[in-house]
Amino acid sequence: MSRKRQNITLPADLILDVRIFANAKIVYAVLKTFPTNKVKADSPSSLSSTATATSVTVTHSAIIERTGLSRHTIVKSLNRLEAAGWIFQERSLGSANTYFFTAPVV
Repeated sequence: MSRKRQNITLPADLILDVRIFANAKIVYAVLKTFPTNKVKADSPSSLSSTATATSVTVTHSAIIERTGLSRHTIVKSLNRLEAAGWIFQERSLGSANTYFFTAPVV
């Protein structure tokens, strides 16, 4: 099965962020390959209410399929990205989670 080639852009600050390990940067890049939702940022409480947020809704299984990384590594990477302010996770029990792309003050 052939997938259409797609170019993504990563923030230079993320690439240079020493708090984020290589696997987490790969997970962030892979999140960027999923179809995005544009939503008013008043949904997650940690985002400014006047901004428009870009988010993706995806399962851990879909991320695992695209990266080849273990579930443990995916979860650890997502948590590290969230702790550093690169994403905000809106968790859903038993279904796909929504990940909002944010820009931390580095």
